[in-house]
Amino acid sequence: MITKLACTLIALLLLLSVSGCGSSSLLSKDDPVTLTMWHVYGEQADSPMNRLIQEFNETTGLENGVIINVTALSNGTDIGPMLRNAYANAPGALPMPDLFTCHTNNADELGAKNLIDWTELFSEEELSNYVDAFVKDGMVDGRLAVFPVSKSTHMLFINGTQFDLFSQDTGVTYDDLATWEGFFAAAEAFHE
Repeated sequence: MITKLACTLIALLLLLSVSGCGSSSLLSKDDPVTLTMWHVYGEQADSPMNRLIQEFNETTGLENGVIINVTALSNGTDIGPMLRNAYANAPGALPMPDLFTCHTNNADELGAKNLIDWTELFSEEELSNYVDAFVKDGMVDGRLAVFPVSKSTHMLFINGTQFDLFSQDTGVTYDDLATWEGFFAAAEAFHE
Protein backbone atom coordinates (compact mmCIF):
# COMPACT_ATOMS: atom_id res chain seq x y z
CA MET A 1 0.00 0.00 0.00
CA ILE A 2 2.81 2.43 0.88
CA THR A 3 4.38 1.96 -2.58
CA LYS A 4 1.07 2.74 -4.28
CA LEU A 5 0.63 5.87 -2.17
CA ALA A 6 4.19 6.97 -2.93
CA CYS A 7 3.51 6.52 -6.65
CA THR A 8 0.40 8.66 -6.29
CA LEU A 9 2.32 11.46 -4.62
CA ILE A 10 5.11 11.26 -7.19
CA ALA A 11 2.47 11.47 -9.91
CA LEU A 12 1.29 14.70 -8.34
CA LEU A 13 4.84 16.01 -8.63
CA LEU A 14 4.84 15.12 -12.28
CA LEU A 15 1.57 16.96 -12.73
CA LEU A 16 3.00 20.06 -11.13
CA SER A 17 6.15 19.89 -13.21
CA VAL A 18 4.27 19.67 -16.51
CA SER A 19 1.45 22.08 -15.75
CA GLY A 20 2.52 25.62 -15.90
CA CYS A 21 2.05 29.23 -15.28
CA GLY A 22 4.30 30.23 -18.14
CA SER A 23 7.36 29.54 -16.03
CA SER A 24 10.00 27.06 -17.05
CA SER A 25 10.71 26.20 -13.40
CA LEU A 26 7.51 26.05 -11.37
CA LEU A 27 9.02 23.96 -8.61
CA SER A 28 11.91 25.20 -6.50
CA LYS A 29 13.13 24.05 -3.12
CA ASP A 30 13.98 27.69 -2.39
CA ASP A 31 10.38 28.75 -3.01
CA PRO A 32 8.29 25.64 -2.24
CA VAL A 33 4.71 25.07 -3.30
CA THR A 34 2.41 23.98 -0.47
CA LEU A 35 -0.50 21.72 -1.35
CA THR A 36 -3.33 21.18 1.10
CA MET A 37 -4.71 17.68 1.50
CA TRP A 38 -7.70 16.00 3.09
CA HIS A 39 -7.74 12.26 3.59
CA VAL A 40 -9.64 9.51 5.34
CA TYR A 41 -6.68 7.54 6.71
CA GLY A 42 -6.61 9.02 10.19
CA GLU A 43 -8.82 6.72 12.20
CA GLN A 44 -5.74 5.05 13.66
CA ALA A 45 -3.71 6.69 16.40
CA ASP A 46 -0.74 6.76 14.02
CA SER A 47 -1.96 7.41 10.48
CA PRO A 48 0.04 5.57 7.80
CA MET A 49 -0.91 8.30 5.33
CA ASN A 50 0.46 11.02 7.59
CA ARG A 51 3.71 9.09 7.99
CA LEU A 52 3.94 8.75 4.21
CA ILE A 53 3.29 12.45 3.73
CA GLN A 54 5.94 13.30 6.32
CA GLU A 55 8.42 11.03 4.50
CA PHE A 56 7.50 12.66 1.17
CA ASN A 57 7.90 16.18 2.61
CA GLU A 58 11.34 15.29 4.05
CA THR A 59 12.65 13.65 0.85
CA THR A 60 11.14 14.06 -2.62
CA GLY A 61 9.05 17.03 -1.61
CA LEU A 62 12.03 18.81 -0.07
CA GLU A 63 14.21 18.11 -3.11
CA ASN A 64 11.56 19.38 -5.54
CA GLY A 65 10.00 22.22 -3.58
CA VAL A 66 6.64 20.64 -2.77
CA ILE A 67 5.15 20.46 0.70
CA ILE A 68 1.93 18.60 1.44
CA ASN A 69 0.00 19.98 4.39
CA VAL A 70 -2.86 17.85 5.76
CA THR A 71 -5.57 20.30 6.77
CA ALA A 72 -8.38 17.82 7.50
CA LEU A 73 -8.74 14.18 8.50
CA SER A 74 -12.12 12.62 7.98
CA ASN A 75 -13.75 9.28 7.29
CA GLY A 76 -15.35 7.76 4.21
CA THR A 77 -18.82 8.89 5.24
CA ASP A 78 -18.06 12.50 6.17
CA ILE A 79 -15.58 13.51 3.49
CA GLY A 80 -18.23 13.74 0.77
CA PRO A 81 -20.30 16.42 2.53
CA MET A 82 -17.11 18.25 3.53
CA LEU A 83 -15.98 18.34 -0.12
CA ARG A 84 -19.41 19.45 -1.37
CA ASN A 85 -19.50 22.27 1.18
CA ALA A 86 -15.98 23.38 0.35
CA TYR A 87 -16.66 23.24 -3.40
CA ALA A 88 -19.85 25.29 -2.94
CA ASN A 89 -17.98 27.70 -0.67
CA ALA A 90 -20.66 27.15 1.97
CA PRO A 91 -20.57 29.32 5.09
CA GLY A 92 -18.21 27.84 7.68
CA ALA A 93 -16.74 25.31 5.26
CA LEU A 94 -13.01 24.75 5.07
CA PRO A 95 -11.37 25.93 1.83
CA MET A 96 -11.31 23.32 -0.94
CA PRO A 97 -8.09 21.27 -0.65
CA ASP A 98 -5.65 20.77 -3.52
CA LEU A 99 -5.58 17.00 -2.92
CA PHE A 100 -8.14 14.71 -1.35
CA THR A 101 -9.36 11.15 -1.13
CA CYS A 102 -12.98 10.33 -1.87
CA HIS A 103 -15.38 7.78 -3.30
CA THR A 104 -16.50 7.80 -6.93
CA ASN A 105 -19.95 9.12 -6.00
CA ASN A 106 -18.23 12.14 -4.39
CA ALA A 107 -16.11 12.64 -7.52
CA ASP A 108 -19.27 12.46 -9.62
CA GLU A 109 -20.91 15.14 -7.43
CA LEU A 110 -17.86 17.40 -7.80
CA GLY A 111 -17.76 16.79 -11.55
CA ALA A 112 -15.09 14.57 -13.05
CA LYS A 113 -14.07 17.39 -15.41
CA ASN A 114 -12.94 19.34 -12.32
CA LEU A 115 -10.62 16.54 -11.18
CA ILE A 116 -7.35 15.08 -12.41
CA ASP A 117 -7.70 12.33 -14.99
CA TRP A 118 -5.11 9.89 -13.70
CA THR A 119 -4.89 8.18 -17.10
CA GLU A 120 -3.01 11.29 -18.26
CA LEU A 121 -0.36 10.76 -15.58
CA PHE A 122 0.15 7.00 -15.83
CA SER A 123 0.93 4.90 -18.88
CA GLU A 124 -1.28 1.94 -19.72
CA GLU A 125 1.60 -0.29 -18.64
CA GLU A 126 1.80 1.41 -15.24
CA LEU A 127 -1.97 1.19 -14.75
CA SER A 128 -1.83 -2.52 -15.64
CA ASN A 129 0.06 -3.05 -12.36
CA TYR A 130 -3.17 -2.27 -10.49
CA VAL A 131 -6.17 -4.56 -10.16
CA ASP A 132 -8.18 -3.87 -13.31
CA ALA A 133 -11.52 -3.88 -11.48
CA PHE A 134 -10.18 -1.28 -8.99
CA VAL A 135 -9.10 1.01 -11.82
CA LYS A 136 -12.51 0.61 -13.49
CA ASP A 137 -14.21 1.45 -10.18
CA GLY A 138 -12.43 4.82 -10.21
CA MET A 139 -13.83 5.81 -13.60
CA VAL A 140 -16.29 8.71 -13.62
CA ASP A 141 -17.61 10.11 -16.91
CA GLY A 142 -14.89 8.28 -18.85
CA ARG A 143 -12.08 9.66 -16.67
CA LEU A 144 -10.04 7.94 -13.96
CA ALA A 145 -11.08 10.50 -11.36
CA VAL A 146 -10.52 8.31 -8.28
CA PHE A 147 -7.14 6.61 -8.17
CA PRO A 148 -7.26 3.14 -6.57
CA VAL A 149 -5.06 3.89 -3.57
CA SER A 150 -6.94 1.45 -1.37
CA LYS A 151 -10.01 -0.73 -1.50
CA SER A 152 -12.16 -2.21 1.23
CA THR A 153 -12.67 -5.91 1.57
CA HIS A 154 -15.59 -7.31 3.51
CA MET A 155 -14.93 -10.65 5.14
CA LEU A 156 -17.10 -13.07 7.05
CA PHE A 157 -15.53 -15.54 9.43
CA ILE A 158 -17.62 -18.55 10.39
CA ASN A 159 -17.07 -21.01 13.20
CA GLY A 160 -17.35 -24.22 11.17
CA THR A 161 -18.28 -26.42 14.11
CA GLN A 162 -21.13 -24.14 15.18
CA PHE A 163 -22.26 -23.57 11.60
CA ASP A 164 -22.42 -27.33 10.97
CA LEU A 165 -24.79 -27.69 13.96
CA PHE A 166 -26.84 -24.72 12.75
CA SER A 167 -26.93 -26.18 9.23
CA GLN A 168 -28.18 -29.55 10.52
CA ASP A 169 -30.99 -27.82 12.44
CA THR A 170 -32.06 -25.39 9.68
CA GLY A 171 -30.84 -26.72 6.34
CA VAL A 172 -28.89 -23.48 5.73
CA THR A 173 -25.67 -24.15 3.77
CA TYR A 174 -22.54 -22.15 3.01
CA ASP A 175 -23.91 -21.61 -0.51
CA ASP A 176 -26.90 -19.82 1.02
CA LEU A 177 -24.48 -17.15 2.27
CA ALA A 178 -23.34 -16.27 -1.26
CA THR A 179 -26.01 -13.57 -1.70
CA TRP A 180 -27.34 -10.87 0.60
CA GLU A 181 -30.81 -12.40 0.37
CA GLY A 182 -29.45 -15.78 1.46
CA PHE A 183 -27.36 -14.19 4.18
CA PHE A 184 -30.37 -12.35 5.65
CA ALA A 185 -32.53 -15.48 5.39
CA ALA A 186 -29.83 -17.40 7.30
CA ALA A 187 -29.70 -14.64 9.93
CA GLU A 188 -33.48 -14.85 10.30
CA ALA A 189 -33.29 -18.65 10.67
CA PHE A 190 -30.57 -18.21 13.30
CA HIS A 191 -32.68 -15.69 15.19
CA GLU A 192 -35.64 -18.07 15.26
